[in-house]
Amino acid sequence: MMTMNRKSQQLGLFINFLKRFQAAKHLNDLISDYDPSMERSLKITRSITGDLRPYQEMFEELKREQRQLPITMFFKKKQPEATSRAEPEPTTSSMTCSLSPEPGPSCPRSTSSHDDLLTVLSEEEEY
Repeated sequence: MMTMNRKSQQLGLFINFLKRFQAAKHLNDLISDYDPSMERSLKITRSITGDLRPYQEMFEELKREQRQLPITMFFKKKQPEATSRAEPEPTTSSMTCSLSPEPGPSCPRSTSSHDDLLTVLSEEEEY
């Protein structure tokens, strides 16, 4: 991992390269605009651009070093965990009970007691 000091140094280099290239472009534009001889201005601007090529290569290398890695590179595939049968798994079927206090097949746990019906309903809310 790159240290903060190293990052700030590289950022400073990056900015210095950009300033040099901006100054060279400005100089090339001035030469092209004010030199009456197109042939001479092209020769000089090409020379300036060629002389800056080593700086351009250094700048490209710096950009490659600075390229951010994709965030997905840091993700790990989730391994399926072995499920233990000791813990009950929630069911996908829903239990429905009528609100009738009468015992019967409308609720699998129903009894004659209204309190038992409330217990069944409160257990459903926990899921």
